[in-house]
Amino acid sequence: MATDTHNVPTPANPLYNSPTPGRITIAAMYPNQGTTAPSLQVLTELHDCGFNSALINTEGNSLATLLTNCNSKGIHPFVGNPRLTQSAQCEEFVGDNKGLDGLGGWLLKDTVSWPEVKAGSTFPDLITIIRDADFPGENEEVKSVHPIFTGLEPSEDFIGIQDNDDYRQYITDFQNSLNPSFWPYRYFSYVNTPQSPSIRYANFYRGLETFSFMSRYTNVPLWSYIRAVKPSGLAVPVDSRITEAMIRFEAFSALANGAQGIVYWRYRPDSDKTEGLVTAEGAKTGLWNYAQTVNREIASYNFIFAGCRLVACRHTGKNKLPMTCWISGSESFGPLMNIQSEDPGVLISHINNDGKNYLVIVNHSVTASQAMTLNFSRYWCIYQLKDLTETPYPSPAIPTETPLTLNVTLPAGGYIIYRWD
Repeated sequence: MATDTHNVPTPANPLYNSPTPGRITIAAMYPNQGTTAPSLQVLTELHDCGFNSALINTEGNSLATLLTNCNSKGIHPFVGNPRLTQSAQCEEFVGDNKGLDGLGGWLLKDTVSWPEVKAGSTFPDLITIIRDADFPGENEEVKSVHPIFTGLEPSEDFIGIQDNDDYRQYITDFQNSLNPSFWPYRYFSYVNTPQSPSIRYANFYRGLETFSFMSRYTNVPLWSYIRAVKPSGLAVPVDSRITEAMIRFEAFSALANGAQGIVYWRYRPDSDKTEGLVTAEGAKTGLWNYAQTVNREIASYNFIFAGCRLVACRHTGKNKLPMTCWISGSESFGPLMNIQSEDPGVLISHINNDGKNYLVIVNHSVTASQAMTLNFSRYWCIYQLKDLTETPYPSPAIPTETPLTLNVTLPAGGYIIYRWD
């Protein structure tokens, strides 16, 4: 971000209260437009797909019925309402509904425009009204019980051009004007087909690194989007365009960067010209099954990722970009003495959670498997994790310079996780 340290305000973002404590928040983007609350059947399907949150627009003065239905299915929604955008009604609406059990947060706006974060805009005033009305009591350190969803516009320019000051200023104004509850990263790794990875594919990581930095700088979480919608007007069947490997790749790349929320763009489309995890009529697409599989995997690793701290993140491979941290095969990282991977390369992340250290490795490629050779120092005890099962690798009682060598093949879009102590 900006290198000038003069006149930079101290981050004043609110204390983050997770809508799903102890779990990664997995949110379904319900209709971007429209005010019809989802039925019990839809909420059941959201639960069955592995979602524990949803972004829902609704009307009416009370959210009681919606929250009761969501609670019955374990969904903690971010709720949008026209009154949230009207300063005269916002305070009363928040005050009347903030105490409802199961409310995940407020959906103020899916995408905040550039003018809305500029000085003089009235949009930051709405944020202040909501937070003041949501204030829990006398503890001045707590600024809001519920997080506010204020989505950012994505930009190819910022992530593709290192010195795009316009988007850099947008990010700066977003922070200084709104003090966001979390950093929503929306930039997808592929536009068309993944068979020919373009610069966009590599830049996905560059942007993820930037937003992960902003998360740590402001001390509020990173949330990351997953592309799960067929663009309007494209005749290619949706299942041939977005694969399970792509969804897994985007999700676990984000988690390896410390993300605490995953948002599917989108669960249900805005019209019958696009398809998400379901059609506009509510019929499940093949992507629904992909999401269900990946969501179950995410949930099985809550003990690693929920509430974790990102210590360091590196990449191997040949498509190097500025602002992204790369290591050569001969460099060490955590318990690794060195790593040899193929040309696509891998993401390597050191995560700490509850005093335990984890190594997360994600395949850069979503179309091909990748063989790796990992040489671990025998000064550490190494365990491979699969769900809640840990497989220890034998280690001598006395440390030796001879490494523990593991030959591993990652599937397309796949990952592997180790713990060491």
